[in-house]
This record gives sequence, structure tokens and C-alpha cells, in this order.
Amino acid sequence: VFYVLAFVAAIVQVRLLRKLPEASSPSTGRTLRDVWASLCLMARSPRTRVFVLFAVILHAGWYMGWQQFFVMQVHYMGANEAWLSVITVTGTLLQWLMVRPWGRYIRKNGVRKALVMGAGGLFLSPLLTVAASCLPQSIQLPGMVLFNLVNAVTFPAYQLSFFQATLEVLPEKQRNLNLSLFNALLLAVNTVSQLAGTGLYTALGGDYRAITQAMLITTGVRAVGTILFAIYWWKLRDEPDA
Repeated sequence: VFYVLAFVAAIVQVRLLRKLPEASSPSTGRTLRDVWASLCLMARSPRTRVFVLFAVILHAGWYMGWQQFFVMQVHYMGANEAWLSVITVTGTLLQWLMVRPWGRYIRKNGVRKALVMGAGGLFLSPLLTVAASCLPQSIQLPGMVLFNLVNAVTFPAYQLSFFQATLEVLPEKQRNLNLSLFNALLLAVNTVSQLAGTGLYTALGGDYRAITQAMLITTGVRAVGTILFAIYWWKLRDEPDA
């Protein structure tokens, strides 16, 4: 049953990703000289530098929490495979249902504002997980399912807007290579941040108090990233999306 649910969730994710816009560029870089030229080009653009910095901070907080969620749900809330499947599948289905409404919202209000709202959902997610763990034992996991839906409602806003906002700030020359370098940076942040998240939990004592403190720290990092993108949107609020 759970493999079937996982398969359904995968199909939904594929349909969700297919709704993302595709980037096209007439130029691709293949040599170290091209890579260096792209790095210099992005470094010379103030808006690109600011956006990359803000994105690194937000994604660091996002990735820090990945293993922490698993530890909290499995080790301290008692989630088994069935509950993990329910949490994942219900969230994924709601994300899929919210793609079309968020697409309309982005067309009307722009990608930057939607990006802030999506980041806000990322910020609330670890905080709500901690809140679920504070509920009576008998309703912790049902509460986790409900609280996870909050992030599911806003996450498509992040998925649909972040890519478009990235294309907006990357230099058009060698855009494919610029995008690849940016994605490589985020992959590096992914690796380091997940290690930092689990290391933080271990360093704080490896118990329930430690995972709670670690998730609150993760919430703080995500909050900083969200606030920075809110400032970014506010300063550019009168400028139309590219």
C-alpha cells in the first residue's frame, strides 16, 4: 500500500515540476574560461550578488531542517512508515492542488511577492513541527499531518517563483552556464547545511531538548532568509518583473 502511495506522490511531483517554466539560452559554456567569465559576470552584477546571498541563507536554513524533521517525527513523535507516508502524501497532493492558484497569483502579483510568501511557509514549517511535538502524545502525529499542510499550501509559491526570480537576476549572457553554477552552489549548500543540521542536534545533546533547540535555530535561519527576501521585494515593489 505504501509503495503505491509513494508512486502516486512521485507522479504528482512530476506533474508539479512540469509546470515550472523552462529556461532557454543561445549560449552555453563548456570551458574553464567560460566558467570564469560567468563567475565574473555574476560577481559584477549587484542584484545578482544580493539575490545569491539571500538565496544561500534561505536554502541553508531549509536544508538544515531536512534531517531534523525525520529525527523529530520518528524518534520523538513515534512516526512509523504509515504515518510518514500519510504526512508525505497528503502534503504532496495539496501542493499539486495549489499549483494552479499560485500560478494565477504570480501572474497577477509577480514572482517576488510570491517568493516571500513561499519562504514564509518554509520559515513556519520547523516551528509548527516543534508545536506538534508539544501536543499530547495521542494527537501529536495527527497534529503533524495538519501542520504540514500549512507548508504544503505555500510551497508551490516558492517552487514556481524562485526559478523565475533567479532567471530575472542572472546575466543573460551564458545564462545556461550561469544557472548551472548557481545550482551547483545550492547543491554545495545542501550538503554542508544537512551536516550542520545533524551536527547541531548532536552537539546540543542528542535528546528531545536538543532537537527542539536545533529546529528553533533552523527556524531562525529561515526567518532571516525570509526577511531578506521581503526586503528585496519591498525595495523592488514598483519595478515590474522581468
